[in-house]
Amino acid sequence: FDELTEGRSGSCDALEAAQAMLTALDELNAEFRSTLPQPLRIGIGIHTGPAILGRIGAGQERGVTALGDSVNVASRLEALNKEFGSVLIASDATVRSSGLDIPGAERHEIAIRGRVEPLLVHVLKPLRTSSTTTNLSLTLRACAGNKSGVRRV
Repeated sequence: FDELTEGRSGSCDALEAAQAMLTALDELNAEFRSTLPQPLRIGIGIHTGPAILGRIGAGQERGVTALGDSVNVASRLEALNKEFGSVLIASDATVRSSGLDIPGAERHEIAIRGRVEPLLVHVLKPLRTSSTTTNLSLTLRACAGNKSGVRRV
């Protein structure tokens, strides 16, 4: 996100994108409540660090992809959401880079396959559908300069 932003933390933008995804999922689940046997769920993993961006493919099948340790770590965090029963796992590097504290998030040190050092992560579990996005929304207002409800660190 940092390459695409001006004057804002890429970490804030990544957390904002996660919040938008969770809000959209809440709306989708509300719309299809009567037809779904259980609500749809997602798990989001966010890590901050360098990555190599490149275009892959030809013609209309061209796309952008990212490679590197930070991408691998984010993928591993995303996969851990099932184990934690969470909707978002963000590395401490991401949270520190954003300058925010995510209300209601648990902190855990976890082992990441392929890395020697454990990684400190912030795990956001759904309390109720709306409260998860509300907690994240309050945090993200601070990204935009409104500090109500969150603590800058």
